[in-house]
Amino acid sequence: MKRVIAAAIVGLVCAGTATALTIHTGSVTVPPGKRGTVIATCPPPTRAMFLGLKATVSEQAALELTSLGAGGRRAVASAINPERPGKGTLTVIAYCGRREELRTVSASTSVAKGMQASATAVCPPKTSVVFGGFRATIRPAPGPEVTLNGLERISARKWRASAVNLEGPSGKLTAIAYCGPGTRRLVASTKSVKVPYGKTKAVTASCPRGKTLAFGGFRSTHYTDRFASIYPASLVRTGSHSWTVSGHKFVPLIGKLTAIAYCRA
Repeated sequence: MKRVIAAAIVGLVCAGTATALTIHTGSVTVPPGKRGTVIATCPPPTRAMFLGLKATVSEQAALELTSLGAGGRRAVASAINPERPGKGTLTVIAYCGRREELRTVSASTSVAKGMQASATAVCPPKTSVVFGGFRATIRPAPGPEVTLNGLERISARKWRASAVNLEGPSGKLTAIAYCGPGTRRLVASTKSVKVPYGKTKAVTASCPRGKTLAFGGFRSTHYTDRFASIYPASLVRTGSHSWTVSGHKFVPLIGKLTAIAYCRA
């Protein structure tokens, strides 16, 4: 599997002061029937402030996301290309800056075939969610196929991952919260789009005037039939005030995809 690493520097306004946010990416090619993992590393003394990703989701290659997480300076994503004939590309994005060391908290749940479920990781008292990630069990047929359909900060201390198990035996879903000291007072801004059959659609949530993006999430309509769900294709920062997500639909059932921007003053 071929890996590619890239970096860029953009401006980030934080607490009224302009600082540098360095964006580092890593990409891997995932052949049919294979699983791929990719890492992007922030240069010292920076750490991952939050995460993003891009994945090929099309009629030729449909990557299904199995994890997104961080460890200090590293951002890690994984996906599987279970059954379509083409190669796909998975890219992980580390948005890097200076911050304190975070505590990692996780919570898991079992997801039975045909069932929708959520797992919620709770930060300890006197800490709050800085950003989050997930892990989900997906294996080639007969499965399980725990397909992600939501990543949300549902309160200052709670991070929720949601998924549906489309096939096979029960699988595990894990929500991962990265917790920092104090309470982060964030405003959630959302925007939704309908995703039609056979199409990939993107939607962007923008922060209110005077606020900047802290990190992002998403949620989408779920179905229990295989390929009826919206398969996540990208979760990316598209400016200091905006967060864009995209997804693909394979069967003729229209679903709704929602981008969530978590914004700070």
